[in-house]
Amino acid sequence: MTQQPPPRMISVLRDRDCIGFLTLCGPRGVKAYDSAGEPLGYFADEHAAARIDKPVLRDTIQQIG
Repeated sequence: MTQQPPPRMISVLRDRDCIGFLTLCGPRGVKAYDSAGEPLGYFADEHAAARIDKPVLRDTIQQIG
């Protein structure tokens, strides 16, 4: 049995500051984290994650989506 690589974390940046992360989770969608690494939840896609109640993270995710 082969091990799967750990999920790749995509940094969400505003200017040069990291304000959060996204992890692609296959059929489960996208998992979003704040800058401290605290999970914000699973979302259908990047656009759904952009609707979370974290204005700075939301605005930046919209720019990359």
